[in-house]
Amino acid sequence: MANEYSSNGALSANELNVLRFNNLIESNEIAFRFGDLYVAENVVTKERRVLQSAALVLTEGRRVLKG
Repeated sequence: MANEYSSNGALSANELNVLRFNNLIESNEIAFRFGDLYVAENVVTKERRVLQSAALVLTEGRRVLKG
């Protein structure tokens, strides 16, 4: 079974909104997965940077609480 990091590609609109809400990416940036990294790319300048805490922010909402 593949894990969430095995695929490369663009993130969903919802995931991008979460990253923007948490100030991890700017309004002129997109983000995508590249192996086990999350990368932000400025759509104007094409400059890229690695998002250090994106995985943590994106997986927080997926946890199931047992009680």
